[in-house]
This record gives sequence, structure tokens and C-alpha cells, in this order.
Amino acid sequence: MNHGGKIYEYAKQTGLSPFAIIDASANINPLGPPQSVLKAIEQALPSIRYYPDSEHTALLNLLSSRHQIPTSAIVCGNGAAECIDLIVRQQKPKRCVLLEPAFSEYEMAARRHNCEIERIALHQEQNFALPITTLFTLLKKGDLLFLNNPHNPSGTSWPASIWLEPILAFCQQGIDVVIDESFIDFLVKEKEQSLVTHAATNEHLFVIRSATKFYSIPGLRFGYLVGNINTIEKIKMTRDPWSVNQLAQVAALVGYQDEHFALQTRQWLMEAHQFFHTTWSQEKRIKTWTPHVNYILIQFPTASQASYFQTILQRQGIFTRSCESFRTLDASFVRIALLTQAINEQIYTTFEQTFNDQ
Repeated sequence: MNHGGKIYEYAKQTGLSPFAIIDASANINPLGPPQSVLKAIEQALPSIRYYPDSEHTALLNLLSSRHQIPTSAIVCGNGAAECIDLIVRQQKPKRCVLLEPAFSEYEMAARRHNCEIERIALHQEQNFALPITTLFTLLKKGDLLFLNNPHNPSGTSWPASIWLEPILAFCQQGIDVVIDESFIDFLVKEKEQSLVTHAATNEHLFVIRSATKFYSIPGLRFGYLVGNINTIEKIKMTRDPWSVNQLAQVAALVGYQDEHFALQTRQWLMEAHQFFHTTWSQEKRIKTWTPHVNYILIQFPTASQASYFQTILQRQGIFTRSCESFRTLDASFVRIALLTQAINEQIYTTFEQTFNDQ
């Protein structure tokens, strides 16, 4: 599986404990999990002797209030990955259209359900802009289009003002559009960017959200899918009712209500972005893209330079993500999660020291 966060694999390579690894390969909020979540999990431990609530009642009520949509328009899942699989399984598209580079799970879900795959390249020289004209030409009724906003791995995002009109036009043509908003909580103007309220009333529009990255709970996993009531009801009738465990439900429920943590995270990210603008973005030896979320994409002049830099970091117990497995990118691209100020400085200082004479 092509994915960051493989701390157990990294530990074997270094001889370190998995939990001593500085993992900049997965885009996890370094401030989490919130103390409120850890305390709630500890208090909830005795409840694991019972089955979890398969109806996810408390979470659905909270999410309904949060987005001002009906509970019947939401289905909870074991992270974004399960939600991706649920919608492909339910809609059974003949063809899935992927804008690449993209999260590998879109392709994996399409292959699991025997879908034809059509690929459209996003061009880094155009700042990974949406190819609206190409999509209007290519898409056909019955297709399923995967989009993700903010975009992974570039870290850019597309304002709803640019893409809402064409997306609704696709939906009117009978094209299913699935928008993965797994990183949207990191945006200051998240509510203005999200299409979650539109998804609740549109027959062909679906939005996936995730608590995994923002609340730092990849070991528990929680995500949810928003769509029209009829389709969501069909998904609920056929899905595994026990996929969201008791502690994951508790973690998500408490995390989503911790406004202090959300504000703290956005303040940290603003400072991390300021650091990026005074360091990485000033570099002439590499190419970067302005991040809107909690990771940055860097292109080195050669794959060997990128690999050498990653090797030097690994000797310090720091792991980043080579983008070789992302289609349209190659081994000269490296994705780096933004972490604490001290670690961000360590990574950049290592870059300076490694390529000081170049």
C-alpha cells in the first residue's frame, strides 16, 4: 500500500522505537490528539465490553447540527477510506475519473469494484488547477468523478466560487461527483470552501470528511460521507454496522466539540505557513507550491538529490514522503508534513546544510 505513516517499517530501518520516529510522511496534526479526547477515551475504556452504537446517534446529531443538514444525509465510517469504498460500491459506476496526482485509495476502490479508470493529469506548472474544460469534454452520464479539496499531495485548495457551478453542472448531467474534504478542517474559511450542504440535497454530489488528520487519531480512524437521503439510506442498509468502534466514536464526538483545539491548530498552522514563506519559498534550488494546509510539496532538481535529502533526514529519525508512487509525479518530489516549529526548523536546517554548496 502506498501511504505515509509507516512508523513500524521506519523503525525496522533505523532500529528506533516506532514511537521515537519523527513522522513527517503522514499529514497528522502535531498538536493532537486533543487532551479532551485522550481524557474521554480513558473514561470510556470500560465501555469497550459493550457493542458500539451501530446507529452512531450522538455523532449524527452533532454533525447534523454542525453542518445544518439532516442526520439521514450522513453515514459514519472507519476513516475516509471506508467512505470512499462505500460510495463506489453503492453507485457502481462503469467508469471512475481521477485527477492525478491523487490519494491512491480512489484507484484502489475503483479496482475493487471493477470500474474502468480514466486519468486526467493536473499540471504542477499550472498550480494543479482544475481542468474544467477537459472535464466538460470527457465526462459522461454514469461516470463517477473523484476530487479532493484541499488537494493531496500539493497542499493547494480550490475556492468553491471557482468550481461550484461546473460541479453542479456535472451533477445535472447524471455524473456522480465525490469530493474528499479530509483536510478541509485546516482551512480558516472551511465553511465557505466546503460543499457539504450542497451534497445533502443533490442526487449526484457526495462529500467525504475525516477526523483522522485534524484530530490526530489515525490509530482509531473516523470519517463520514454526506449525500442525498435516498442514497445514504441504501448505503446504511448494506454496510458493516460495526466498523466504527466505541473509542473512535468517543474521540470524534469530543474532538469535534473542542473549539479551543481547533483555534490552537489554526494558529499553529498560520505560524508554520509564515515559516514556509520565509524559508522554503525563498529557495531557488528547489520548486515549491504555496500550502493551504499542513503539508508542503517540494520538487528537487533530480530524484537523486531528493533521495539523498531524505536519507540524511532518516539518519536523524525523520521520515518524509517520496512522491514517486503518485502518478504524474516522480522521485524528485517530496511531501513533508508541517510539524512543530522546532522540527520544521530542523528539517529546513538539514536542507540548508546538505545543499549549502549547490
